[in-house]
Amino acid sequence: PGRLVDVGGRRLHLYCDGAGEGPTVILRAGGGIPAVASYALQDSIAGFARVCSYDRAGLGWSEPATNALGLVAQAEDLERLLAAEGIDGPLVLAPESFGALIALTFAERNPARIAGIAFIDGSEPGTWFATIARQPRWRSRLQELGMHLGWRTGAVRLLLPRLEPAWVEALSHTRRAQFRAVFSRPNS
Repeated sequence: PGRLVDVGGRRLHLYCDGAGEGPTVILRAGGGIPAVASYALQDSIAGFARVCSYDRAGLGWSEPATNALGLVAQAEDLERLLAAEGIDGPLVLAPESFGALIALTFAERNPARIAGIAFIDGSEPGTWFATIARQPRWRSRLQELGMHLGWRTGAVRLLLPRLEPAWVEALSHTRRAQFRAVFSRPNS
């Protein structure tokens, strides 16, 4: 629904909507969640402000990175994405869950551009990393393997309408189709 923007050899998906004279709101979905999960919120915000969401590398409609990206590299991706589109600020960052870590890193690197941060169930860095360190590595590998097998066999596409959150049914037909399309294909 948005645009694929070059951020240095690969493209990230950016979707902006709305208008307003105040700051631009930047939505950042959590963890391995593509931006399409926040489109209902984006539609609401677009009624009074300019609002943008984006898919991190390998999620949604964005192309994958050639190697794993740490927090600084993900903040740099956001910097390049916004620069390529001429979105300077002021910005209100609205991250969800793991997205808070990226937003905080971005804000530390770009304090003059930030008008505010509105955390949506945001994760505090110390708590996030301590929790990840306590999780058995085999469990996350097993979950990842199960999801990839589900995508490759078509099981995710078949089961998604029965497993998706209830709020998906409240979306418009177009938004529901976008949600299902993104979640039915493998993440990189």
